[in-house]
Amino acid sequence: MTQLRTAWRRAVETVTTDGEPPDLTELLALVGPAGEASLWTCDDLEALGPSAAELRLEASAGPSPGRRLAELAADVDILSDGTFEATRPDDDRPWLAVRVIGANQFAIATRSRRLLDELRSRFA
Repeated sequence: MTQLRTAWRRAVETVTTDGEPPDLTELLALVGPAGEASLWTCDDLEALGPSAAELRLEASAGPSPGRRLAELAADVDILSDGTFEATRPDDDRPWLAVRVIGANQFAIATRSRRLLDELRSRFA
């Protein structure tokens, strides 16, 4: 997995202004179509919820399409550990890295200025 480096846009920690962290589904919705079109690798996942075991199985099988990740995320209640990386189909390096830093709290690094600005406006 790629290290979250400062060569990328600075990482954003996701805590909403009301103090409640988003879940993975909300985060993926914010990433939008670019996330759905990406291939995602996932490592060291610790999750709870109806589809948590299936998410871990999918992660161990290799890169997953963004739509599949979004489907599985809808039934994950809590993520407590793990790293997700999104790679565009025509690229060999990730454009987005999401690291779980606590129960449904994330540190996000991205090469996308637009996404970074959107994340900063949404999260404290």
